[in-house]
Amino acid sequence: MALLDYLASLTPAQLTLHLAGAVLVFIVIVYLLPFGGRRRIDNSWYQELLARREAEKQQAAQAKAAKKAAQKAARSGKGKEGARSWLQRDRDFTASKPASKPTTKAYDRANDKQNGSVNEKLDFLQEQDPAIRHFKHPKADGSYKELVRDGSLLDPKIPDFDEIDQIFTAMLKAGAVTGKEYLVTNFEHHYLEKLRIWFGADYYIFCQVAVGSALNINADVSNLNMVQRRTFAQKCHNMSFDFMLIEKRTDRIICAIELDDPTHNRVERKLRDRRLDRVCAAAGIPLFHITNINQKPDVERVLKRKR
Repeated sequence: MALLDYLASLTPAQLTLHLAGAVLVFIVIVYLLPFGGRRRIDNSWYQELLARREAEKQQAAQAKAAKKAAQKAARSGKGKEGARSWLQRDRDFTASKPASKPTTKAYDRANDKQNGSVNEKLDFLQEQDPAIRHFKHPKADGSYKELVRDGSLLDPKIPDFDEIDQIFTAMLKAGAVTGKEYLVTNFEHHYLEKLRIWFGADYYIFCQVAVGSALNINADVSNLNMVQRRTFAQKCHNMSFDFMLIEKRTDRIICAIELDDPTHNRVERKLRDRRLDRVCAAAGIPLFHITNINQKPDVERVLKRKR
């Protein structure tokens, strides 16, 4: 009753101030509770990405400004001396950039041959990349949900990082992605069973292998413009082999296999097959075109050529 009498004696302005103070105290108490009353999302990895992206932008801007200044100096009458100065600055800038880290592998075959022993496997969870550091791998329990990413990576409150993120968000919301139940078609499955009978003892049989994963593509070695060179690299990556035989003992690529079903009689498929044949010929990858489900690739001939 005393509290009610006290509140009744206050003016509207005083009552408003008291109410604002009470709300402020409530917010402070809730914020100081463990985890703010709920699980806080660790977005430090996102802040690290932003900081790294900003540093890369500043570095690129500085390099661009230096290049423009050098080109301007070269055009202002200094001639070859100015051009040579710009080239030297470009080399200095390239040399100042930190060396890229080599790709981490389970073991280094070159060192194995040199030292005669297999190096200790590297744990990819020890990497410093934020996307890898926040990857959690709980104890295996046989569940398909064994690999679990930190929930903060999928939190909808995190804004899109760049234009590609925006494209992914729009396409996924529109339902552009659905999962397949099987990787191969019925015809490919029947031929896969035959490949396992013929070669399963000595070779791994991989299905739907991206062509780009079996090639080293250098898109900077041509007088074509950048868009055309990137188109070439993209087309190579977008193509795939139906099957690929990998030697179990050495992990060496033996050959690729394409099943030429009736769809390969279409004009666009013939063009695609022609491009694939030319790429494989240039890369030295044996490619068998199978037109009959009982046709067995002549792997022995390929092995004799590789020896």
